[in-house]
Amino acid sequence: MEDLKNAIEREYDLDNSEDKAAYDEMLNEVGGEIKIGNLTFDAADVVETMDPIAYRCGFADYVDNLPERWECPICSEAHEDEDAAKYCCQEEEEEEEEEEE
Repeated sequence: MEDLKNAIEREYDLDNSEDKAAYDEMLNEVGGEIKIGNLTFDAADVVETMDPIAYRCGFADYVDNLPERWECPICSEAHEDEDAAKYCCQEEEEEEEEEEE
């Protein structure tokens, strides 16, 4: 029987387009649209452009309040629970071994 592989903790990353989009969506929901004269801007775009340090610090605060993310070590499927990620594909392998015996 092979050793089980551990789940991989997946960090949130502002360079990840999905993580950035989720953060921007939250900022836009909270901040709404910003109007200057006839121009309209999303809150996320304004903060990111006008104060990139505050934008990155806000992202760090945002992810501190999100659940941990774990990846299956075999198929890389995302899970919120470490055990669910660890046994995502490995349970199936064990069941297959039992069926062969």
